[in-house]
Amino acid sequence: MPPHRPPSHNRLLALPACALLALLGASSARAESQTPTPTEIPTTGAITLKTTLADTKVTATLVTATTPSHSVHLCSGGRTTCSPVEKLSLTVGPTTVYIPDSLVATLSDVNTASLAAYGWTQFVLTLNCGDAAAATQVRIRFDKNRVLEREVTASEAGMVSERTTYEDLSGAFN
Repeated sequence: MPPHRPPSHNRLLALPACALLALLGASSARAESQTPTPTEIPTTGAITLKTTLADTKVTATLVTATTPSHSVHLCSGGRTTCSPVEKLSLTVGPTTVYIPDSLVATLSDVNTASLAAYGWTQFVLTLNCGDAAAATQVRIRFDKNRVLEREVTASEAGMVSERTTYEDLSGAFN
């Protein structure tokens, strides 16, 4: 049996560092895997979803209406009436996030929605839309400045059918 040696100074310092990294890693994973309960969305009216991350209040407000499915709106096609999202607004703290028109233009027949933190500085609005073969899940990822990505998953296939990345154009005209 080898003789007992006291742990080296470097090993003693490594223990608190490992503990700190483990805590940070656990917190980060918890923030990304946060899964709130989906909220039912009315076919006509307005509803606001809320979440908080580190004292920052985040809201998503959807305004929906009912129209015939053959109207000019791009509807899911799974219903005889269509419930397009007429307006979507996102706020992070006091800041209103700019939303491109193209993001809202094809949103319709939203059944449920949820809002969650994604990491430490981003958020995800998840919309479950349509019925049966026309069902989709739309994930809108954003931060306090802008929408970053819109991802549409065909629910029956379970595959991403569309992904749009929005670039930061804030400095383009300076």
